Amino acid sequence: MPFTVAAPDPNRLELQSVLITAGVPLVPGGREAVRRIAELGTPVVDAVVGWLGGRR
Repeated sequence: MPFTVAAPDPNRLELQSVLITAGVPLVPGGREAVRRIAELGTPVVDAVVGWLGGRR
């Protein structure tokens, strides 16, 4: 049985990176919130990243 690993979601990774850079601590439930925001799609993630001062 082959073992496969899912590719990381680039939107989720970008959000986590920008939040960490902005000094926003990941609180309980934060990973779920980031996952759900990432699922809203690239235009939403781009807006959030822009609000936090990140560039995309």
